[in-house]
Amino acid sequence: MASTDDLKNLIQLIQQLKGKRARDFISAIMYIFFISLLGLIGLYFLKYFPKSLNEQVRIAHGTLTVLFGILFSLTTLILLILGIQKVCRYLWRVIWRSRNYTMLMPKIDEWNFQGLIGIDEQENAIWLTDSEAGCYLRSREWKNCQIHFQAKCKDATGFGILFRVQDLEHYWMFKLNPGQNLSDHYRTERGWQILNQLPQINIEANKWYDFRLVLSGNKVKLEVNDNIVEYYLPASVILNNPFFPINIADIKLDTNILTLPNNYRYGSIGFRACGGEKVYFRKLKVTGLSFKK
Repeated sequence: MASTDDLKNLIQLIQQLKGKRARDFISAIMYIFFISLLGLIGLYFLKYFPKSLNEQVRIAHGTLTVLFGILFSLTTLILLILGIQKVCRYLWRVIWRSRNYTMLMPKIDEWNFQGLIGIDEQENAIWLTDSEAGCYLRSREWKNCQIHFQAKCKDATGFGILFRVQDLEHYWMFKLNPGQNLSDHYRTERGWQILNQLPQINIEANKWYDFRLVLSGNKVKLEVNDNIVEYYLPASVILNNPFFPINIADIKLDTNILTLPNNYRYGSIGFRACGGEKVYFRKLKVTGLSFKK
């Protein structure tokens, strides 16, 4: 019974994906807009019919004209406001949130984080540890950009590089472990997708490395010193490590509740060091890509 309840809760969460209600609301408004517009057009041509129309038809014609006129005016106003808001959000993201960033001095207040975070004044770096979710830059997001930084891990457990971060529960991550293959993670509040098919990048503990991460659409390129890994983000992901206990027998054949679209098109950047991991990072710089062929 518990597994069935967990499955129902998971289905309910997936049905409430970010933006779904907004899209349904906009679809309803547009439907009313077109219905009222067609109604006004039909009533406009109806007045050219022979004047033998009785008084009741003329009254109904006038009532419907007022009704469709009100609906048309309201929906037009709503769509105009939504359009202006969308344009403003787009300009806000492109002009302000996606501007270049340089970490001249380590500042904790520039980061949203979970776990323990601090500043190493001797190394002029920020350190992060005991963080299951990670940390990311506040009020920033990029789609196409180049990320330069220096980082080192405290021991052989490695650390994670976050990108396309929506918040502390929604992001992509490259996980580096000394002596192991690089792996990519896709995280939501419902679980992880973990792939271990990327080449190995050798890093040593307690040693600074130069990193460069290039994001261009769905193409991701990670450079660590002389090592280069290129990777294309998939169009959809399967949560092969869900946070909920799932009983496969309870899942219907016509549902695919653990497969989600890759909808992280924009986002911030950050780091993750869970459990006993500890990462230091400094000289962080993010610049937008030039759109040249």
